[in-house]
Amino acid sequence: MSSATTRKPWSLAARLTLGFAAAAFLLILLATGALDWALRRQFEREQDAILADKARVLATLLRDPTGSAAMQHELEWSWAVTRRARIAIRVTDAQGSVIVETPGMSALLPAAEFPPAEAPGTVLRTPDGSRFRAIAQRAATIDGQPRLIHLALDRSEDEEMLGEFRTVLWIVLAIAPAACALVGYRVARRGLRPLADVSAAAARINASTLSERLESAAMPAELSELTTTFNAMLDRLESAFGRISQFSADIAHELRTPLQVLRGETEVALAQSRTPEEFRQVLGSSLEEYARLGKLIETLLFLARADNPETRIEREPLDVARELHAAAAFYEPVAQEAGVSLAVDAEPEIKASLDRTLLQRVLGNLVTNAIAHTPPGGRVAMRARRARDAVELEVEDTGQGIDPEHLPHVFDRFYRADGARSSSPGRIGLGLALVKTIAQLHGGRVDVESELGRGTRMRLTLPG
Repeated sequence: MSSATTRKPWSLAARLTLGFAAAAFLLILLATGALDWALRRQFEREQDAILADKARVLATLLRDPTGSAAMQHELEWSWAVTRRARIAIRVTDAQGSVIVETPGMSALLPAAEFPPAEAPGTVLRTPDGSRFRAIAQRAATIDGQPRLIHLALDRSEDEEMLGEFRTVLWIVLAIAPAACALVGYRVARRGLRPLADVSAAAARINASTLSERLESAAMPAELSELTTTFNAMLDRLESAFGRISQFSADIAHELRTPLQVLRGETEVALAQSRTPEEFRQVLGSSLEEYARLGKLIETLLFLARADNPETRIEREPLDVARELHAAAAFYEPVAQEAGVSLAVDAEPEIKASLDRTLLQRVLGNLVTNAIAHTPPGGRVAMRARRARDAVELEVEDTGQGIDPEHLPHVFDRFYRADGARSSSPGRIGLGLALVKTIAQLHGGRVDVESELGRGTRMRLTLPG
């Protein structure tokens, strides 16, 4: 079977409706069952109480020497009253011989079917289907002769009442599932309405309406946290989209400038006849622009590849101090041209498993950035030391520093603080983002400390 024909999962409303209906029906079923049991028990208690009262009356008559006539009257009267209250009576001696009984009782209710004396009442069924509540009680005559009293209360009307009640209960149980499902659906729809509002609000949000936010104050507690999280995500998206938009404008400008230079130089060169030397100068200038474009594209591609979680780096054992000295020697001419001194302070024998190319790139970005923002006569220092299971690399300058409001963002991609913009060509705000990415690829981090007018310290912490 193809995935296209796979049964779709139930909606949340359907699941809530089913759960509510099942729970409500179960409660109704339990309630009706408990009500039926309670009503039956109440009838039995009332019947037992009536029989116990009648047994006390009969025991009193047995102790009365002149009670024979009253006993006979009691038998006739007890059977002649309304059907709901009529009682069949039998009195036997110690040998089980019948002394007196309601006419026809032996045929309807044989003595052998009665419970033992003083035992809880029981239900007896007659041949015609009638039901009686029966008990047996001991008694004695005035001269001490033992007697056994059998009493049976006709409960036919009570059974009819119970039957009518159960018919009503069955009707209730028959319509309960549909009623519970209907009520459950309405409750589920009403309860899920805030979720539908969240979905509708989210559907309205696009690239041009990222400033919209969901109203979390009016949401139920269960959805309030969801809307708060969603709004926080929109904040991040809006911020990222804004940076990307700004970056797009910056990158367009950065690409347009070298292209315009290349086009202008080419047009000038082709406007009239040139000597080989003049063409060589044009080509040399164009080569510089090509290099600038290549470096820009290479940086963007590296950042894009670094976003892939499967990106791997080529680690090798490195002498960190040697790498710092090599970087210092490479950038010494740049520092001298800027009038900045470049120094290295590294503990010896610091070994770490790092990617040499990426380390050189980090050091290059940090050093050139420090030199660019340090005035003539300033100083840039490179340091390395062992810190527990990590290696700390620092590049510190005595330059202009970074405004505190920009510090949280200096490692963000595409971010350039206005006060930190450099007029040097090729600076588009990717250098420090590149440093952060390389640190993360190594499982490390980069931190910054800066004070306006006194300088900046970049600290790279890498696993050792």
